[in-house]
Amino acid sequence: MAKSVKAGGQGEKGRSATENLDSTVVTPDAVSAGKAERDARSDQMATIYEMYVKNTENHQDRVHALLRLFLTLNLGGLSVVGIAIKQGMVLSLRQLLLISAAGASFSIIWMLLLRSAIYLYRARYSVIREMEQGLAARPFTMEWNDRLREGKGYLGIGSILMLMPVVFLLLYIGVALSLVLDAI
Repeated sequence: MAKSVKAGGQGEKGRSATENLDSTVVTPDAVSAGKAERDARSDQMATIYEMYVKNTENHQDRVHALLRLFLTLNLGGLSVVGIAIKQGMVLSLRQLLLISAAGASFSIIWMLLLRSAIYLYRARYSVIREMEQGLAARPFTMEWNDRLREGKGYLGIGSILMLMPVVFLLLYIGVALSLVLDAI
């Protein structure tokens, strides 16, 4: 006597359905239930993927706000030093060197924050590409594999952004050296 089981379910006495093929009939309801289960998993995966990508975008927005803050601080510091020197303001050499040291410190912190963000984004996009393997469309994987890797001379935005704090750091070092040499 044939018995009906869910697709992938257990047959008689705990044996798998494939072990009971002679006595098992897979009904249309069982196939529909299996498809519904796969569709539910696919929908759940798509929802998790969407949430993860959105979380990554939100994190990028926060990091970009911090990077703008460091850019503003560094521009402000160099402006103060430049205006003070040009206008002959009453700032001592010590004060100007302190402003330069603070600016150099901000530049170093900026580089460390940027490096941390780059490592985090590499990991996040690796996870996104891995998650895409279970989805019908893989936009991030396609973008990276098909577009960016093939592009000759592609320089990642992280590499370009890393130049900004380095330039400011060199400017602060130059200003400090100039101040010290002028004082000698």
